Amino acid sequence: MDGTKHKEVVQSWFDSAVREGGIERYDDLHIDQIDEAWKTRSKWTAAALESFKTALSVRDAYAGDTYFKIVLAFALVSESHPLGITFRGRWELENSFSSTPPSLYVFRKGGEFWNQAEESRGKRIKNDLVIKMLNASELFGEMQETVECIYMEYQRVGDEEYSRDVFLTG
Repeated sequence: MDGTKHKEVVQSWFDSAVREGGIERYDDLHIDQIDEAWKTRSKWTAAALESFKTALSVRDAYAGDTYFKIVLAFALVSESHPLGITFRGRWELENSFSSTPPSLYVFRKGGEFWNQAEESRGKRIKNDLVIKMLNASELFGEMQETVECIYMEYQRVGDEEYSRDVFLTG
């Protein structure tokens, strides 16, 4: 599949999220839904970064009056105890990926996962929430200045394992 087809898939997902309530439902778009060839784990990072850039350009072309944030989520392996940041570079990060391919989300500014988690601390999640800012360029190569990289680790009430994610947001 070529870049034009990729953009069409991302555009369709974005339009649905913005116009049909997908933001509120957390409708995500896994990279392997954009291109079947991206199911292969070795392609995840490059495909995810390409998808993120495409989603940013789709968002930037949107003519609405609401500002949206695009989030690229990398789910990491979970454990029954907090692991913290177990990677120092891209290769170690890729070895920490869970079995779920990376996915895109769209949020209204301020509604991202880490903001919601901070607001709900002690309600829906335990008090051992970890949110850390990382250097996106150190993990993924050169990034736009406006792109942020966030590590989040938490245990939802009722879960036995700690969830861990790395997010790029722009």
